[in-house]
Amino acid sequence: MPHAVLLDKEELDKLVEAGSIFRGNYIEGESVYLDLAYQALQMGYIPNQSDKPSFQNVVVNGVADNYRFIFRHFGRAKVLYVLFWRITSLKNPIREIYSFLKNYESKILLNYIEPDQNQFLCETNIEPRISVIIPTLNRYEYLKDVLADLEKQTYKNFDVWICDQTDDYQSEFYNGWDLKLNVFRQENKALWRARNECIRRSNGDYLLFFDDDSRVEPNWIEEHLKVVSPRRVSAGVTDTIVGGGKGIKSGIYHLSDSLDTGNVMINRGVFEIAGFFDEKFEKLRMGDGEYGLRCLLNGFPIISNPHAGRVHLKGESGGLRQMGAWDAIHSIGLFKPRPIPSSLYLARKHFDNETALIYGLSQLPKSLIPYRLKGSGVLKKIPYLIGSALLSPILLLTFYMSWRKSSEMLGK
Repeated sequence: MPHAVLLDKEELDKLVEAGSIFRGNYIEGESVYLDLAYQALQMGYIPNQSDKPSFQNVVVNGVADNYRFIFRHFGRAKVLYVLFWRITSLKNPIREIYSFLKNYESKILLNYIEPDQNQFLCETNIEPRISVIIPTLNRYEYLKDVLADLEKQTYKNFDVWICDQTDDYQSEFYNGWDLKLNVFRQENKALWRARNECIRRSNGDYLLFFDDDSRVEPNWIEEHLKVVSPRRVSAGVTDTIVGGGKGIKSGIYHLSDSLDTGNVMINRGVFEIAGFFDEKFEKLRMGDGEYGLRCLLNGFPIISNPHAGRVHLKGESGGLRQMGAWDAIHSIGLFKPRPIPSSLYLARKHFDNETALIYGLSQLPKSLIPYRLKGSGVLKKIPYLIGSALLSPILLLTFYMSWRKSSEMLGK
């Protein structure tokens, strides 16, 4: 599988000379530049990809170099985790332990940069038509605040498309709003089908996807328009009430490693090339992550937009919570498939079975840690990790259930 390499060596050498990034003491030459590229992207540097190939077949197989990279960027705890998995997966323990001990290096502390905002400003004075897309399920209490925030937007050339899947549908709820509302009913509770249907019915030049339990500032749409373009996706940042808020990196523009369909603006033409959302993720998770990967594979970079933020209230009722999971790891119920089958489906669809196997098994210990502790320190998680070890036979059974379900999704 090709690995994304988004910076060439000449660009990286210039950043080294400027003191922005730092070379590592690697064995392989390619390891040096992959490390530099990772540093640059993490600190907020966004390359111009107009005249460069998007992908190169670069893979570093050296065990020593891989341990050094993890030490430099993720720290000792993560290296110990990798060492454990390498040894338990029957890799040569002598080579693994030697590489672990020989390649210790302190974690790099990156200085995040704020790119020049001028590179993101729209180049046209024409005000494009925006279609705000909101699937909703049993959340009228939250939705009233969502619509109130949209009424206050400083940018006015937009309409709102709502696919309502609520059990007790109330058409009168939508009366009296100072918005161009387009509401249609969907009896079957299906998030990705709802979004796809909104795409088909709407006519905006840009589609702004929004969750029904979020709050935004009056300049929200305006800030998205400063970044989005026909060839670039604007991914707004999210601050969550439950499960941890924004990190330091959320405060700068950078090439995003995720796509949150609760706060993202995408040009309509992207869907003509990359396709619509994959409805096999219905009632599961990772559908937005999979679509983000398709955007990148089709040449549409995703820019994390720190000024187009939202607060995600994470409503305890309705939405995907009602469909059985908090995220890709945390199933609701001890004997439910872990991790969520759709995360294994994504890994197997775009990578390979070995990668999916390593990913899935590595998530099992985390799956019993309560979602509310997602952003907490290690000490609070230790009791749950011990519990994961004691319940490992059950967790392995739930992993088998998840793997079998992902095979069904792949049609195998």
